[in-house]
Amino acid sequence: MDERHWWFAAKLQETFHFGGYDNPTLLEDFLSESEVGDIINKFLSPGDPCKLFFYCSAAPPRALNSPEMLSSPDCEDSMASLSRTLHVTSRLTKDVIAHGCVCLYVLRKNMDSEIEFSMMEKELYCGEIRQSLLSSLAMLLTEAYLPILQSQVDWGQCSEESVASFLQSLSKFSNVLSGVATEVQMKRPVLRLPSKALLDELTHSHGGGPAATGISSGGGLGGRGPEAVLKEVDNIAADWCSSIEGLMMEIMDER
Repeated sequence: MDERHWWFAAKLQETFHFGGYDNPTLLEDFLSESEVGDIINKFLSPGDPCKLFFYCSAAPPRALNSPEMLSSPDCEDSMASLSRTLHVTSRLTKDVIAHGCVCLYVLRKNMDSEIEFSMMEKELYCGEIRQSLLSSLAMLLTEAYLPILQSQVDWGQCSEESVASFLQSLSKFSNVLSGVATEVQMKRPVLRLPSKALLDELTHSHGGGPAATGISSGGGLGGRGPEAVLKEVDNIAADWCSSIEGLMMEIMDER
């Protein structure tokens, strides 16, 4: 690893806030992987790829990172179930940005020469996606690019009529995009629902069926032990806490 890799390490830490339940060497182990190093080195070299995407599940809510929770007897098991995994790719697929994931993207414009450490801040462009892609795009266009373009004075050889028409079309597109993003968000469940298999196991465990018998005798619960089922329930509860905390933070930001 050279100083350019540590530049990426700083950006990743700023975006994903590793700590708490995460493996303490998660970031260092990730950057030490030969495949990850090869992808970053190829990105910094001339030619393709011109973009990188780092993605990881969202951090657990602050309550789960509190000193009380970290010092509890069950902390080791909780860390094993909640510790996150970091990924990198130069090509996004439909399933990469899953619910609850955070994405850091790094783009480069100049592909003719290798990027030296002293030029990384100047030649690389970074951004984050912390919610749906549509919402992120709508916010970026509405809150950043549209106001900047509306304030721009020098339009070169473009006539005033062409500029006015362009800005009007862009404003209409921005409104449509914001509306679609809102509709999609309203149709999406706010909290992750338990799987049908888990609901069946929990229902049978209270109905005196085989699952309930399995709990009392230490056997399987729907083919699994009670510890596995309880751990899955704990993970869902932690995800709910994280989602609710994220919504509360968004509400406070809007105010």
